[in-house]
Amino acid sequence: ALFELGQAEFWIGYTYFDKGELDEAQASFTRYGALTRRLVNADPNNAVYVMELAYTLMNLSGVERERQNPDAEKSLQLNQSAMQYNQIALVLDPGNAVYREDLANTMAFLADSWLDTCNLGKAFEFRKQGVELARQLLEEAPADTDRKRLLATALSGWASVQWRMSLLEPAIEGFRESEKLFSEMAQSDPANQTFLWGALYRRQLIAQHLVA
Repeated sequence: ALFELGQAEFWIGYTYFDKGELDEAQASFTRYGALTRRLVNADPNNAVYVMELAYTLMNLSGVERERQNPDAEKSLQLNQSAMQYNQIALVLDPGNAVYREDLANTMAFLADSWLDTCNLGKAFEFRKQGVELARQLLEEAPADTDRKRLLATALSGWASVQWRMSLLEPAIEGFRESEKLFSEMAQSDPANQTFLWGALYRRQLIAQHLVA
């Protein structure tokens, strides 16, 4: 019952977040987190509960980053904690593919938080780790579209950081590989406009960077 109540609070918070009502979203996500902590305290070796706590912290970080004057340090701390709980969940359930995919996303969010604090070195490090994990996941299941998309977004995220560090050629190579993956997905699923847009957007980025 506590778990389901937490899920309800999450979806209320998500709806508020989608509407741009950040204070209300934060309140719901905070209640979601409080319920999840009760679950973890009652059963600390339950990977599902631990992972829910990671999700809670990522949600709160996402709310903070959307604010007009975000607290970059607060967002960073939340994402650091989220990654720690994600890693604990994987220790408890090492074969869980979803948690591994989530870890790649968590690394991306953490990299963005480091970028917000102007720490390019840390942003580079976690983006690189995210790409390596996403590439490993795709190698294990080459036909998995979700994993292909995960790698495509990870590559362009890493390329953006590389460009800021004046690593121009690796950045363009990353954007090109990302565009290729999105193009492949668009060809295999022509009705999915998200894949087509992903490819077009990255072509635009490549063109802009080549001009620069």
